[in-house]
Amino acid sequence: MRSSYELITKAQNIGRYAADLAHDGSVADLSTSAHHPGDDTGRVVLEAYRKFGATSVRDVLEAYQSGYNNKAADLGDPVVRMIQIKNGIHYALPGATDEEIKAIKDQL
Repeated sequence: MRSSYELITKAQNIGRYAADLAHDGSVADLSTSAHHPGDDTGRVVLEAYRKFGATSVRDVLEAYQSGYNNKAADLGDPVVRMIQIKNGIHYALPGATDEEIKAIKDQL
């Protein structure tokens, strides 16, 4: 079982990687209003939610955002806002129930 610290660290690393992919043109955001944080991020968020509860969701997604934005800024690319993550998180939660998706979005 991973600790909440390990999940936060993992999310931050995924964010950096996602920014690299976006910079290289390997992935694209859905729009300026929604950001797909990726299934890897979704799995970490879902694990945090299931193991540590709803309050851990924001910590994990803030870590993802921090990793993404720090790397994007280094690359001279646009950063992602939390509202964009909230609007796109449901695309990145493979295997989540409707109740889990709602509870996760409610934390943002």
